[in-house]
Amino acid sequence: MCPKYLLKIACWALPGLGLCQHNTFYPPDARAAALGGAGVTFSDVHSAFSNQAGLSGVTSLSAIAFAEQKFLIGDIQSAALAVALPTSAGVFGAVIHYFGFQPFNEQKLGIAYARNLLKHLAIGAEISLLHAAISGYGQRTAYTFELGLISVVSRQLRIGFHVSNPLRIAWSENDYLPTLMRLGCHYQPSEKVSLYGEVEKDIGYPVRTIWGLEYSPTAGFQARLGLSTAPLSPRFGVGLQLFKSLRLDIAAAYHQILGFTPSAGFNFQKSKL
Repeated sequence: MCPKYLLKIACWALPGLGLCQHNTFYPPDARAAALGGAGVTFSDVHSAFSNQAGLSGVTSLSAIAFAEQKFLIGDIQSAALAVALPTSAGVFGAVIHYFGFQPFNEQKLGIAYARNLLKHLAIGAEISLLHAAISGYGQRTAYTFELGLISVVSRQLRIGFHVSNPLRIAWSENDYLPTLMRLGCHYQPSEKVSLYGEVEKDIGYPVRTIWGLEYSPTAGFQARLGLSTAPLSPRFGVGLQLFKSLRLDIAAAYHQILGFTPSAGFNFQKSKL
């Protein structure tokens, strides 16, 4: 393999499986990617990737497909799919993630559930199966779970909290899966402007802050800017309503060492009868 590829894979993958860095699958969503990674307060099918409590806002069958090109390296594939189905008992969801290439890859399969607990409070959870394979090192499989809350403080303000792997489940002895906690808010000062702010903490890593701005001049178009720290990474993107039930999101993120990561996602929402 090209030494440049080895360097980039090492920077991206090896700090955590121990080898699974906390953001390998994060954010698997072009909308969140354009907002610096913010998504803990989303209230649609995008929440399947960031905070399952937000799935409580899904009112019809919805699905999202996402793909990105990590650092513009053709050999590295990253893709995700999520489906959400509302029922009288709550909203059920399923997610599939894939990241990597032949010598190193990770997969995630999750089953999620969300519902409104109170008028202004929603809860959600996911049970996840994680699998990682590294050529020459073997394979590992583990089960874990995620929990989330979203509180609607007012028409303009929402607060969300999410934790993944809260019990610090391990791949093996002294080799823990990442435990990631996120707290964020969504403030909407007007119908056209949304502001996002989040604080993220992974045990063993510095605190990260995330900031996002979404401007919607029309219902069919959104312009997005974002910024995340540790490391500093500017983001941007757009959202386009292609058809009544189909939306396209495009984003790009910049890493000071590894370069650009473009991404795109299609969001389908079944029209109500």
